[in-house]
Amino acid sequence: MTQRLMARVRTPGIAAFVAMAAGCHGLLDVESPGRIADSDLNNKDAIPGLVVGMSNRMANLMGGITRNMVIFPALVSGEMYHGG
Repeated sequence: MTQRLMARVRTPGIAAFVAMAAGCHGLLDVESPGRIADSDLNNKDAIPGLVVGMSNRMANLMGGITRNMVIFPALVSGEMYHGG
């Protein structure tokens, strides 16, 4: 009984899987624009991103044991936030 049930379900199940897989074409494609143009950085809307990047670099430069002493208080206080 279970073998007949499996045989009846297998073909439509495989067909449904193939149809769903075909419909997801391009779902995981990523377009990388490359480097940021200098003209895009001369915009006041870019300043928060630049500040976050500089804060992150400074925190990473501190490194070693003091790294957590810099990053966690800065994240909690709002001085630095995740920019990724």
